Amino acid sequence: LTWNLSQFSCYVGVNNHMGSRLTEDPGQMVSLMQRLNEKGYLFIDSLTTSKSVGASAARAANVPHAARDIFLDNVREVAYIKRQLAAAERIAKTRGFAVAIGHPYPETISVLKEWRKSNEDRGITLVPASQIVLEAMEWRIQNGR
Repeated sequence: LTWNLSQFSCYVGVNNHMGSRLTEDPGQMVSLMQRLNEKGYLFIDSLTTSKSVGASAARAANVPHAARDIFLDNVREVAYIKRQLAAAERIAKTRGFAVAIGHPYPETISVLKEWRKSNEDRGITLVPASQIVLEAMEWRIQNGR
């Protein structure tokens, strides 16, 4: 973790992409979250496994966190990615925010470039991960979760 974090700068937290086995291990995840807390970082759980303990470990270590709502490009097809973006929009309009995660695939980038041209017309605002984490935490408090 220390080595990975030392490879670049200007980030506010971490996100898991691979490592489902790690996110299922309560002891390891609490240890990770304690390190993130020491550094003042947030955590966004990709939920690559339904057995993730990311949220509970983050709560235990008092780490600001959020979780993925939609994977944009599990299928690398433009039509699929567009449907996933529409699903993310529905979640955002209902709850006030959504976390969508994708890869830097050419198909994904192409769809996102086109999609963002009309975000404001549809009432969608892209925001930094740090703002989403705050929104998610406020939502959980308001909804007793």
